[in-house]
Amino acid sequence: MSNLVSYCLNYGSISFKDEPLNEIDALIFSRLSYIEFSSFVTNTKFKKISLIKLLNKLLSFKDKSKYFHLKEDMELFTLISKQERYKHLYLYRNITKFEKDTLTQFGAITLINKQFKAKFIVCSFKGTDGTLIGWKEDFKLALSNINAQNEALIYLKKSLPLLKRTKCYVIGHSKGGNLAIYSTSNLTIKEQKKIFKVYAFDSPGFKDAFYETSNFKYIKDLICFFAPNESIIGRLLIQNYKINIIKSNASLLSQHNLYTWEVNEKTIVNVHSFSKISDKITSFINDRIKCSSSKDLDLFIEKIFTILEKQGDGIHLKSENETLTNLFLTLLKELVFDKESRILLIKFLKKKL
Repeated sequence: MSNLVSYCLNYGSISFKDEPLNEIDALIFSRLSYIEFSSFVTNTKFKKISLIKLLNKLLSFKDKSKYFHLKEDMELFTLISKQERYKHLYLYRNITKFEKDTLTQFGAITLINKQFKAKFIVCSFKGTDGTLIGWKEDFKLALSNINAQNEALIYLKKSLPLLKRTKCYVIGHSKGGNLAIYSTSNLTIKEQKKIFKVYAFDSPGFKDAFYETSNFKYIKDLICFFAPNESIIGRLLIQNYKINIIKSNASLLSQHNLYTWEVNEKTIVNVHSFSKISDKITSFINDRIKCSSSKDLDLFIEKIFTILEKQGDGIHLKSENETLTNLFLTLLKELVFDKESRILLIKFLKKKL
């Protein structure tokens, strides 16, 4: 099966001048924000560093694996570090924020291509990491805005002055895609006119009220949203924009790993519809969220993470797919012994539609 690595092998020698940025490049850049750049690129708009030089530096370290979120990331960016296509890219304004007290897990990086007649800027927002704080913040999307959304808006506004008649892409995978849509939808109309496209990959949606604003309506046609055919995360809450349903060689939650997505030449392979099991699971979850009070949802989420926090580092795994699976297995095991949690779960499941 052809994937991101295959694309780099086939197109890595072709510059952005000869082959403009496409959806697979955006997918690759959505992974860039997961790399631990904080020791090398600061949160200032003036300091920049060559992507190729930085990747080669990271890959030269004996403990290089600690800088990459997934093992596939290291394989992909080892290849990119040697490719002509990416040699004019520079990184600016890396930021990583992790605050337990305010329940904030946020990361972003700005990428600029300086090649003549092919200039562009990319703001890439990091998705959920393997920490409990990150996952708890995601769960809170069912209740209200989260801190990372506000951080994303502030970050994007500060990045816009870097634009000098260049195209601006705002992208993200998982929660990062939600942040990309949220931040661009909350810009002023004048600022939104600087945005060329918004790419979101298998990202949670929003509540109804979010889509009623005039600013979202302006940005709606710029959104390119992708979700695999058995998506769960990318169908949570409401997606009021066109969804490109794509093919993956994995199933259910494992499809959230974009390295399982199939590509063909310069595009991600599409399929006609979501699977029946995806329809049933996401319909069930979204209906329960809709019919539950904010108070009940908050109690349920707090109880879930009280249980998980007792497990300590045992649930923080390197693979996001393993993390998701382990979260659910841990919960099921603990619910057997925790009466209060069982009552909350039963109440949640029995909501009348």
